[in-house]
Amino acid sequence: MQVFAPFLFLLLCLGSLGAQNAPSRSADPNLPPLPASILLELYPQVTQVDFVYNQLPVTTSANDNDAKAALTMISTDSVAVQGCSPAFASMVFTGGDRMLLTGDVYFANGCTYFRISYQGKKFANLMTEGAFQYFNQIIRHVQESGKG
Repeated sequence: MQVFAPFLFLLLCLGSLGAQNAPSRSADPNLPPLPASILLELYPQVTQVDFVYNQLPVTTSANDNDAKAALTMISTDSVAVQGCSPAFASMVFTGGDRMLLTGDVYFANGCTYFRISYQGKKFANLMTEGAFQYFNQIIRHVQESGKG
């Protein structure tokens, strides 16, 4: 089932890059955050994002400006984290036919961060308040539709 409301997605994702949520933990406490300079470099290149949820019967996708807005869900704040398995979702940001950035979303038990792969390197970034709201909205939608 495909779930996506472009304007809702855009509004929920337009949090500041440095927004803070509840304390998080990561699978690897030594991963640095993906720098803001890389996120800014990727922003004009992003044409699509896909989220595949591991325990939910839905996926979400966005194109063009909404895909760019999804990139703003990744804060530039580092995460001192551990013990947050399994991942809530996997994500892929593409630009044209190129995979630009991939990763896992950790969103349970106080974990609110992205574990990112970019050019063969691993990073861990806190999610913004917009991301926190977006993923909660996905969970509520699934629960309300009786599919979860």
